[in-house]
Amino acid sequence: MSTLHTSQSPRYRPDVDGLRAVAILSVVAFHAFPNLNPGGFVGVDVFFVISGFLISSVILNDLEAAKFSFLVFYQHRIRRIFPALGTVLASCAVAGWYLLPESAYAELGKHIAGGAGFVANLVLWKEAGYFDSASDTKPLLHLWSLGIEEQFYVVWPLVLWFAWKRRWNILLVTTGVLLASFCANLAMVRTDAVANFYSPATRVWELLIGALLAGQVSTPNQSSGWRAKLPDPLAVGGLAAIVVAEFLLTKDKQFPGWWALLPTLGAASIIAAGPAAWVNRRLLSHPTMVWIGLISYPLYLWHWPILAFLRITGALKSPLDIGLCAIGAAFVLSWLTYRFVERPFRSQRIGPPSRTTVTRAPAAPSRRAAGLLVFMTLAAVLGGFIHQANGSVHRDRLKIASLPALPDKSVFDRLKIYEHYDQPNTTCHDRLGMSPLPEEVCVTNSSAPKVMFFGDSHAMGLYSAIFADHLAVPSVLIASPGCLVYPNLTYRPKGKEWGQDCTEIARKGLEYASRSPDIGTVVISMVRKGDNPASLTNFYSGETQMTERDVLSVGTDHLIRSLLGSGKTVIYVVDVPYFHNTPENCQSKFLVSGADQCVFQRAEMNAPFKDYFDVLRKIQKEYPGLKILNAEDVLCRKETCAQHDDAQYFYIDKDHLSVYGSETVLASLFRQFPVN
Repeated sequence: MSTLHTSQSPRYRPDVDGLRAVAILSVVAFHAFPNLNPGGFVGVDVFFVISGFLISSVILNDLEAAKFSFLVFYQHRIRRIFPALGTVLASCAVAGWYLLPESAYAELGKHIAGGAGFVANLVLWKEAGYFDSASDTKPLLHLWSLGIEEQFYVVWPLVLWFAWKRRWNILLVTTGVLLASFCANLAMVRTDAVANFYSPATRVWELLIGALLAGQVSTPNQSSGWRAKLPDPLAVGGLAAIVVAEFLLTKDKQFPGWWALLPTLGAASIIAAGPAAWVNRRLLSHPTMVWIGLISYPLYLWHWPILAFLRITGALKSPLDIGLCAIGAAFVLSWLTYRFVERPFRSQRIGPPSRTTVTRAPAAPSRRAAGLLVFMTLAAVLGGFIHQANGSVHRDRLKIASLPALPDKSVFDRLKIYEHYDQPNTTCHDRLGMSPLPEEVCVTNSSAPKVMFFGDSHAMGLYSAIFADHLAVPSVLIASPGCLVYPNLTYRPKGKEWGQDCTEIARKGLEYASRSPDIGTVVISMVRKGDNPASLTNFYSGETQMTERDVLSVGTDHLIRSLLGSGKTVIYVVDVPYFHNTPENCQSKFLVSGADQCVFQRAEMNAPFKDYFDVLRKIQKEYPGLKILNAEDVLCRKETCAQHDDAQYFYIDKDHLSVYGSETVLASLFRQFPVN
C-alpha cells in the first residue's frame, strides 16, 4: 500500500526518552544561562523531530492494522497534553493576578487563551514588533512551539489517512510536503524572520523529518539494512551535530533557515541508529536520562514561567541565582505534575509502567477527554476575559494607594502615526509638503516651525507635551521608533524586521533641517547606547558591520558636525535614565521589588553606559557650540532617580517620557536655551 514500512507495534524506546532529556536540558540551560549555552534553543527543533516520529509511528501502525480512529487518536492527544498544560495555565493565571501589573496581566490573559487554543505561535507572531514587551517577561512565550505541534497533530493525521485511503505513495507525499515547507523556510528566513519563526508552514518540515523516520525505523531488534551497519557512527554523528548547534548558533543567526538542519538531522540520526547503538544504549537509555525525558513535557511547561516571574518580581538580583532557583523549582514541579497530574490520566501503557511515552486508551477515555476539553475551553474563556477586562480583575486592593495615578499613554500612542491608517496624522504633508515614509513619525504644529525634534522613540516621548498642546512651541518632530538617526551610516535590518526606512529617515531629516530657513534649533533625542560596546549592530559603514561603540562615536560626530555646519543651534538631550520596572510595577503590593524598584542610584544606573558618556564628553569638547541638556539632572535628585515625583509619573514605561515628564524636561530646556 505504501513504500513507508512500519513496525508491527510502536514499541517503547528508552533512548528516545533520553533524546528528549537532551532536548529539554538544552532549552532550560539556554533560557536560564543564555551566555553559557547560546544555541540551546535548538532543543525545540529536536523535540519537533521526536514528535513527528512518534505520532507518525502510531498513525501508520494503526492504519496498517486497519484500526486507526480519529476519535481515539485525539482522545490520546487530549489526555497526553491537556492535564499538565491546564495546570500550568491555571497557575500562571493565579500568579499573574498577584504579581503582574494590569497591562501585563491583560497580555497574559491573551496568551492563556492562545495557549489553551493552541494558537500561541500565531498570537505571538501577530504581536511581535518594536513596542512589543520584552520576551523575558512573557510567562507563556514558550507555548509557541506547542502551538506548532498541535497544529501538526490536527492536520497531519488527516493527510496520512487521506493518502492511505487513496493508496498514494506516502513516502512521496511526506517528502513533497517536507521539501515545500523547507523551501518556504529558506525563502522567508531572509524576508520575514518573525513569520518564518512562528509559522507552522515554515516549521512543519522539522516534524516531517521524524515522520519520514517513522516509516523507515522498524522494530528495535532489526538486524538488517543500512542502519544495522552504521548504528554507532549515526548516533555519534547525530549527537555531535546537536552539540555543535548548541554552541555554534546564537539568537542572532538567521534561524531556522539552513542552520536548523544541524539539530534536526542530528536528532534523526540518533533515532535512526536504533536503541542498539552505543550512545543510545549507554548514554540515552541511562535511567537518569530516561527519567528526565519522562518529565520533559511538564519541565518545558514549568521552567519558563518560573524564570519569567522571578525576573518580573525582582525577587533575586543575580542571574545565576534566578537560573538555579528556577531550574530547581521547575524540576520539583515537573515531577509532581508528572506523578500526580499526568499519570492519572494515562493508563494501559506500552512498555514498562514507569517508562512510557506511547499510550492506549484507558477505561472511560471519552469521559476523561471530554472533561479535559471542557476544562481547556474554560481556560481559554478565562484568558479572553482577563484580556478583555484589560487586566482589571478585582485588583484594586493590590495597588499602593499612596502613589500617583498611572500615566496616560494615549498621547504617545497617537504619535505612532504609522499605526493609524484609518485616521493618519497629515500635519507634515498639509503644512510642510512632506510625505512621511511608512516607518516615519512626522508631525508639526506650524507651517513655519522654529524647532525640529529629531531622533527615535525617545524623541517622540520628549515631544509629547507639545503634541498634547501643553507647550506652545512652533516645531516639527521627525523620528522613528528604534531608529538611531545617523545619516552617514546604513542600517540593514534582518529580513522584514522594523527599520527598513531608518537610513532614509535619518538622511531626510538632516536634509530638511539643513535647507529649512525657519528651523533655527534642532533638538536631538535618542536612546542611550554603549552598554555592549563591542557587540555588532545592524549599522554598516560601506560594507563594514559596525560595533555599538563605533556607531555611537562615528554617527553622533557626523550628525552634530553636519547640523552645526548648516548654521543650526544644536541641543543634544542626554537620554533619560532606564528603569527596570514600569509604572504599573511600582503600583503592585505583591512585587518583591515594589515601589523601591522605582527608585535607583544614579551611579548604578549609569555604570553600564560608560562609553555613552565618554563619547558625549568627547564630542562636547570638540564642538564648543553644541548645547547639552542632561535629562537626568532635570528628573533626578543628586544621587537617586525615581519614576515619579509626588504628583505624577515621569514615564509611561521603563524609558519613554510621559506628557508630564516631557513637560518637565522641555520647560528646563527652553529656560536654559530660549528659542527666538
